[in-house]
Amino acid sequence: MSKILKKFEPLFYPKSIALIGASPTPPKWGFGITFSIITGGFKGNIYPINLREKEILGLKAYPDLADVPDEIDLVIIMIPPARVIDALRDCKRKKAKAAVIITAGYSEVGPEEKELEEELIREIEKTNMVVIGPNCMGIMCLDSNLNAFFSPATLPEGPLSMVSQSGNVGGSLMFFSELYNIGFNKVVSSGNEAVTFCEDIIEYYGEDPGTRVILAYIEGVDNGRRFFEVAKKVTRSKPIVVLKGGHTEAGGKACSSHTGALAGSDAIFDAVCRQAGVIRVGDLDEMFLIAATFIGQPLPPGNRVGIITRGGGWGVLGADACASQGLDVVALPKEAIREMNEFLPSRWSHNNPVDLAAGGGEESMLKCMEILIKSPQIDSLIQLGVGFGTMRKRMARSAQAFPQYQEVAKMMLKDSKKQDRKHADAVLKLSRKYNKPIISCSTFSLGDRAASSPTVRAFSKAGRVIYPTPLQAARALAALTRYSKYLKER
Repeated sequence: MSKILKKFEPLFYPKSIALIGASPTPPKWGFGITFSIITGGFKGNIYPINLREKEILGLKAYPDLADVPDEIDLVIIMIPPARVIDALRDCKRKKAKAAVIITAGYSEVGPEEKELEEELIREIEKTNMVVIGPNCMGIMCLDSNLNAFFSPATLPEGPLSMVSQSGNVGGSLMFFSELYNIGFNKVVSSGNEAVTFCEDIIEYYGEDPGTRVILAYIEGVDNGRRFFEVAKKVTRSKPIVVLKGGHTEAGGKACSSHTGALAGSDAIFDAVCRQAGVIRVGDLDEMFLIAATFIGQPLPPGNRVGIITRGGGWGVLGADACASQGLDVVALPKEAIREMNEFLPSRWSHNNPVDLAAGGGEESMLKCMEILIKSPQIDSLIQLGVGFGTMRKRMARSAQAFPQYQEVAKMMLKDSKKQDRKHADAVLKLSRKYNKPIISCSTFSLGDRAASSPTVRAFSKAGRVIYPTPLQAARALAALTRYSKYLKER
């Protein structure tokens, strides 16, 4: 085990946890995090610390950390700022190995509170602990059934790992995980980053075998040189997707009152990301969808994209989106036109995007997709139109309104599910066969969960998502393409 993995092991894989400030009273933080740890299925020993309570959520409570009859790996601190220093001293005496300080009220508030945070830093430095926070929402590691976040979550487990200087941004991205059934491995809300910085967590994720793609929400970087060096090292093997808050004057002011971060020069940060191979994004949905894209899609050999659509309007939007993202919507190869002419109706577009003009069914769509993806003149493919989730819901509602059509609706529903699954499997097979990305996009599957949609289930099982709009699909493919180019240049 490397030094970095060993350093963070007690944080993510503790055998015992002490909760200073545990509470039996919702919605206090001491209740929320204690409840999350218990209901998350943590297998180790849990020790609530509370001066007055004898029992909390069925667990024996202790008045002081020193009273716990066990070694402690991880301490979660959820008490007022004035008592945190003493709690750290207790941790040192107990020889605890890691701590997460949930407590807020430090540099994010003002100059006096910043002095208190500096005192906190000096106290932390006297210990040998890994310390996250203060002013954070907690951590999560699905590998060890550890959910030390304020709200309980039943996330799908997967290869995404995140560090966020904002707790609620991290929480929002976890909701995306549930929506798309694409899972996380680890989550860290880093807060004010007194001694453990986002680049430290990114460096750990770079070596963590459970992490394949790294997400980072950042409001400020104290040590730009170290961030650059860490990012440049990690992107050689794993993509990093970054969303930076505070890139406007208004956002910068909000940052200073949120985590106490200095937003810094946006132009410099942008240059650092480009040079280090970091994928920078502009919003939460873009962040999650692009990060998820790196899980199941192969990297394209170049930026030449083919587009296939069931209708002309989406083809136009797809072409515009690809061009705006720096992708090359190449002219359709003559050989591809000849092959498609053999089975498509004469009204098809004869151009890229390939517009089927509502001609042919699933078989025609799949034939065209293979013709495009196998072409040496095309590096990737965007498929506009897959799945019929929304249509299925409409049929079900119609059946309720008109009982005489229930049997017909059931038959159509059953057939559409079968066709959806068959199509999804065929798309995945084509992408693997030719080792090129196929980005699928459709509003038909928008809002569908894996439990009710065979299309979403098949794609999410393979680590892929269905993108709601052509622009989101183009952004995801462009990110894959830029990262592939960066690796080649290195």
